[in-house]
Amino acid sequence: MPNSNGNMTSRTLLTAFGCGAAGGMAPSLLQLAGMAFASDLPTLSYGVGIVIMALLGGLVSLVYKEKITHKAFALGVSWPALLYSAGGAAVDLNLSADTLVYAQATASNNPSLTSETHVMRLVFVPRQQIGEELNLNDASLEVETPQGVQSVPLVDPMTIQEKLPDGIDPSSGRIAHIPKSVQSVYLDGVSVTRSKISRGYARITIQTTSVPVPEGNETLELTFEEIKPFWSGFYEAVGMNKLSRQLYQYHATVEAIEPQALDTDRD
Repeated sequence: MPNSNGNMTSRTLLTAFGCGAAGGMAPSLLQLAGMAFASDLPTLSYGVGIVIMALLGGLVSLVYKEKITHKAFALGVSWPALLYSAGGAAVDLNLSADTLVYAQATASNNPSLTSETHVMRLVFVPRQQIGEELNLNDASLEVETPQGVQSVPLVDPMTIQEKLPDGIDPSSGRIAHIPKSVQSVYLDGVSVTRSKISRGYARITIQTTSVPVPEGNETLELTFEEIKPFWSGFYEAVGMNKLSRQLYQYHATVEAIEPQALDTDRD
């Protein structure tokens, strides 16, 4: 009989640990489902975070010695749910706010770009990038010149007089006028809205890396890609979404658009 009771106790504790572990994983798995639905899959470290959440959820159930399975599951869910609620409170991020303020303050102390309108170049920014339809309404091109950083607005290509190279659809992006003295540029204020199944929709603001501007007279095109460092997935799995987003990188590329090449491709 003692052995039987001991085996029963072991099985009960194991069952409680399993239910608590399932509860601990639940918020992470729910978020993962939302990310998969939005084609916004995390890095492999997300799995590491899920394992840790499961272990901690199981330990919580053991500490409280809960024998009823659904209550053990609820205990396992309880502390990760609080963690996710704290992370969700700051999900509407603006990762470039400090840089934007700096750029605007710098621009106010520098000569106006309009003084160089006779030596301007065009930079075309497509709206469809990184697998998303980007919102460029509040975005600007931050240009780095010998005089400092200046903010250049993105405008509708239909409102400019310059002829765009063949192959560019004016309705597919925005245009910025930059002076030839510009040494490098980066894009700031681009917003993306992504689905998070446990918290509705999140608006995320993007700032790209700074990239050198090639010499020449051609129209340039700025594109970028989203890079998720390995450990960003771990932070997402444990509910630290703000920290995870701060680790994201957006590598930009500026290349000359060749009308001849576009004509050849079209033929």
